[in-house]
Amino acid sequence: MGFFDNLKKSVYGDPKQNKNTKQGMEIYHYKIDLDNGEYFEIEQILKNEVLNHNGLKTQLCEAVAIHKEREEDAFYFEGNQLRNILFEVPEGTHPGKEILDMIGRAYQEEIQNPDNDPQIIYIGYLDPNSNRRTKTVEGMRSLDKRIREEEEKRARDKQDSERIKAEKDKKTREAIKRIREEASINNARYKEEREDLIKYRLDNPYLEQTIGGYNGINMNTGDILRLRYIDKVGKDSEGTYLYVLRAESTWDESNAERLDEDSFGQLICFTTDRKIEDIYARKNAEEVENFLKLVSYTGEQKKELIYMGDFCKGRKTNKGINDLSSALKSTIEKKQREYNKKRDNNIDI
Repeated sequence: MGFFDNLKKSVYGDPKQNKNTKQGMEIYHYKIDLDNGEYFEIEQILKNEVLNHNGLKTQLCEAVAIHKEREEDAFYFEGNQLRNILFEVPEGTHPGKEILDMIGRAYQEEIQNPDNDPQIIYIGYLDPNSNRRTKTVEGMRSLDKRIREEEEKRARDKQDSERIKAEKDKKTREAIKRIREEASINNARYKEEREDLIKYRLDNPYLEQTIGGYNGINMNTGDILRLRYIDKVGKDSEGTYLYVLRAESTWDESNAERLDEDSFGQLICFTTDRKIEDIYARKNAEEVENFLKLVSYTGEQKKELIYMGDFCKGRKTNKGINDLSSALKSTIEKKQREYNKKRDNNIDI
């Protein structure tokens, strides 16, 4: 016996040496070359009941095999490539090479019959002495029984699969419902907390100095109001100041600020009889609230200078832009022209 013969036994198994590894079952891994060149390997043989044919006792066995198109795919197979082959041998006969080869030949013949289920086939009584096979009544009954068992198993598997799927779908629906309910609760809680915070901010407005300007409360929305790039650009003979600055609102004070002046918030202006630093220093609650109402810009950012009004004696007056002194009106018009020039030169503002 050569090296390759020993190698073939180590890979495919030697039916004469592979003994029972479990009661009623023998492991083989025995390859049979089919006539069409496809791959067929008997993996194991199960010993079932002993059949009695008018005194002749036979052993009903079931070969479990794999039928694939290519040998290189032998280690990966799907359920529909598994074959269960029922056959009979004389009682006490060990299925050796002769029997295994007979199984392969009989299998090839039986799968040509379109009425046969290729996954469960009865190939008959195999007589190793005469090399003939004969189908018996008892064997056909065993096939019918085996087919019924397989159909019942498939039905149970299908029911189990449908039950598992139904349970999974139910759990999924319950999880989605729970997530939606939690989201709804969280949204309601968030909305309630937000409304509470807005109310608290509006009831407790403040003005505090920070790097680059002041922070306060937007009295229209309850957001944090940022006043930056503050410039006192004019003062008339009556002591009225003109301020130009940029105002931007954000819900969260920790949100990052845009560092570019021309893209920061809305450009606004207002007149007042007192300096912003004096309003901040006095810390008069009513005066601070009225001042914040004046500078709380709300709406879309516009590419123009917006006059917010006049602030006098701690409150907003009814004085419009046309009621201002000519010096202040002239300054506002000048600032608007400067702003328009930057805008028309396609500078991002």
